[in-house]
Amino acid sequence: MTPYPIYYVGKIVSMHGYKGHIVLSQSIDDEYIGEYLFVQIDKKGVPFFIEEIKGDTIVKLRYVENEIDAKKIIGLEYGFETEEEQFVATSYADFVLIDSNTGNSLQIEDMEEYPQGAMWICTYANEEVLIPAVEDWIEDINWDTKTIKLALPEGLVEW
Repeated sequence: MTPYPIYYVGKIVSMHGYKGHIVLSQSIDDEYIGEYLFVQIDKKGVPFFIEEIKGDTIVKLRYVENEIDAKKIIGLEYGFETEEEQFVATSYADFVLIDSNTGNSLQIEDMEEYPQGAMWICTYANEEVLIPAVEDWIEDINWDTKTIKLALPEGLVEW
């Protein structure tokens, strides 16, 4: 049995205090206490048990006990393990999709779940365009510039 995929949703942006608390770029709910936050270290998802959540972005992870431990993971991507096969991208509002085949771009406005799967709701030339959120199409995600480079199938968008 292979592990479930990990979907990265943000970055660890800073420390909070000196006892190992970290600040996440995206908010998470208290329901994640007792779950695992996966931190991408050397291109692998390393699980850290979530001990505490303060507010909605300050998190205490097991084995991150002080400033030294926290500094080691600042700037790294984090995500969650999921049983879903469809790529989940709820944190990508305000990102720009760039089609690597044409160089054209679409502004992501929102995300919606349809029976066939998750869809990014985008705008292009003042028109609404639905783009399936398919993980296999994604080539790169840049959190700093808020861009997602992907190879869209030919004919999906009328440029």
